[in-house]
Amino acid sequence: MFDLKMLGLYLVLAVGIHIVFGRFLGFRRLMGARELGEKPARQSFNQRNVDIVASAGSTLPPAQTFDRLTFRTTWGFRLSGLFLSSCLMFMIGQSVVADITAGLPLSQTLWVLPAVAIYIYYNFYIFAYEVIIFDGELINTGLTFGRTRYELRKLRYAEDSNGVYRLEFVGGQKAYVVKYVQGHETLYNALTTALTQEPYSPCPSFPR
Repeated sequence: MFDLKMLGLYLVLAVGIHIVFGRFLGFRRLMGARELGEKPARQSFNQRNVDIVASAGSTLPPAQTFDRLTFRTTWGFRLSGLFLSSCLMFMIGQSVVADITAGLPLSQTLWVLPAVAIYIYYNFYIFAYEVIIFDGELINTGLTFGRTRYELRKLRYAEDSNGVYRLEFVGGQKAYVVKYVQGHETLYNALTTALTQEPYSPCPSFPR
């Protein structure tokens, strides 16, 4: 259990560091982020494999209802996330069973409950996530499953950052859009087109 606790500590530290320093462009570039359209950073062998698996299904068209385009996460991204998180949960479960068998009080194994909650939340989120383009707006699913609207014509900066597009809009709004979606090319073209528009020009027509 010690090793798993240390792993949890490392993950918390990594998230904390990313939250604190992620606002700085230099740090994000060091972590592999690149401006949309810029040559991608060099990836390790494992990173390339993860990208290939998560992108499986990205060439499928987005769901379309009249002018409304809905981009849902790829099955490659969903299933790889489910598989990896399930492997981690299996390791945690084995550790807890071993501790209980060794006579450790049940109260000292309750740390597993937050891990189970995170596991359920993470997988539900990646399966439910979607981003919508409709009537000149980008509608993104947030971490609390609420939807936030952004005017695409006000997009002033876009960054490819470790599996997500980090978007900055006029007025200070920021959005993090998962890049592993069905219809990825259509989404990418919509973002690059929006970057060429004047912030207060009429809404452009986006490629389908």
